[in-house]
Amino acid sequence: MKAIKHRNRQAGILIVIIGCLLLFGAPFVDAQNNTSEMSVNEALFIQGSVKQISLEKKLITVKPAKEERVKIEVDEQTGFIGMSTLEELKKGQRVKVWYTAVGDKNIAEKVERLPDLGC
Repeated sequence: MKAIKHRNRQAGILIVIIGCLLLFGAPFVDAQNNTSEMSVNEALFIQGSVKQISLEKKLITVKPAKEERVKIEVDEQTGFIGMSTLEELKKGQRVKVWYTAVGDKNIAEKVERLPDLGC
């Protein structure tokens, strides 16, 4: 009986050690990832409905539920999820946009078209 209790205690200690390594070791592993691209963790985020689209200016205006509208420029570096190009986006569709503020402009890093809600 003592042997079983001892094994359970050892297993519990091992689980705690592994958990601590995973929890506290992850930031160090991520810090070694040297990419030249900005991660979406450093970008601003907005979710809302597309109110305006200007294909000529490559500009979309997004309106969150309880905030002011935000104008965001799309460039050749912008990634798309749920679509391939800005031309596929329609007014009224719901989107998530990760963007950076550069001077007085907001530049889209990634635009994700959300599924339409409804029956």
